Amino acid sequence: TSTGLFNLSMCLFQMEQEMTRLHRRVSEVEAVLSQKEVELKASETQRSLLEQDLATYITECSVSLP
Repeated sequence: TSTGLFNLSMCLFQMEQEMTRLHRRVSEVEAVLSQKEVELKASETQRSLLEQDLATYITECSVSLP
């Protein structure tokens, strides 16, 4: 019947809209994760540099002690 086909068509249209919405949301989440990964790498680099600075400071203090 035409009513059944109409209902099926509406259902498929709604599913397509939901899939589009979900795809957009996944893309947004991926972008956020990518940015967080960049931030994490920058933090790890900064930590490494601070650890090297601390090790140098400790070494210099040890050498300068009488």
